[in-house]
Amino acid sequence: MAHSNEEDARAASVITPPEAVAALRAAVAAAGSQKRFACAHGLSQSDVSSALRGRRPPPPGILAALGISWELVRRGGQA
Repeated sequence: MAHSNEEDARAASVITPPEAVAALRAAVAAAGSQKRFACAHGLSQSDVSSALRGRRPPPPGILAALGISWELVRRGGQA
């Protein structure tokens, strides 16, 4: 059964960049190595390493593999 947008919104939560890196660290540990995680998801091992070391934020491909999307939020109601 497909989820509605309302159900997806309820299941979503806001996370911080460090929490995304923690999720990556856990996923790499579950895969056994950075290389295995990267290969399983069609990613570059160097991108995985850079994200884990904090050299750059996890790129969209890594976030997608973790079930995370990058969202932009406007605050204050400005158009």
